[in-house]
Amino acid sequence: MRRLIGLGLGLLLTVAGARAAPRSKVAVPEPQYFPAQVGAEWVYDEGGEGAADWTWRVTSVHRKDGEAVVTVSMLSPNGYPVPLEKLAVSANGVSVLEARNGAEMVRRDPPTCRLRLPMKAGDKWEWRTGGGEAATSEVVGEEEVEVPAGKFRAVRIDHAPPDGRWSEWWAEGVGVVKATLPGGKVRVLKSFTRGKE
Repeated sequence: MRRLIGLGLGLLLTVAGARAAPRSKVAVPEPQYFPAQVGAEWVYDEGGEGAADWTWRVTSVHRKDGEAVVTVSMLSPNGYPVPLEKLAVSANGVSVLEARNGAEMVRRDPPTCRLRLPMKAGDKWEWRTGGGEAATSEVVGEEEVEVPAGKFRAVRIDHAPPDGRWSEWWAEGVGVVKATLPGGKVRVLKSFTRGKE
């Protein structure tokens, strides 16, 4: 009887041990730098006192094979959403698939990479402008940025197309919190609202 109990206990410990064996390491996803949820909304100030605010909102999200295709629309003064960009958001980063050019959306072929993951200071990549001109982007590093929406730890990326350099500061879970634009303008985040999962 003792022998049977010992055998049963040994078998139970072997099975339990097999279940408790260390699992293979699973890749930890990179931080999500763009909230791909319908209803996510950013309000930007692009001109200081007296200038009109810009409101951008995620109006659609389609998920497939680990990638989210996100449509970001700008709200007109009467609140009507006008599509601004169509983005591919994944563990590889954020790329522009289509962008507004005047009255129409224009497909980017190949897509324009705005943020490449994983990233570290000094990372560089090349891309093409909507007009097909060669451009480069470089990760400068993480900085603390204070804007009307608050203080953020954000990653600065410098973009260098032929028509002038500009920079973006990307905060995890929020997206772009600050941008310097060609012509000397600065866009800062006034408020951010999370979307629905």
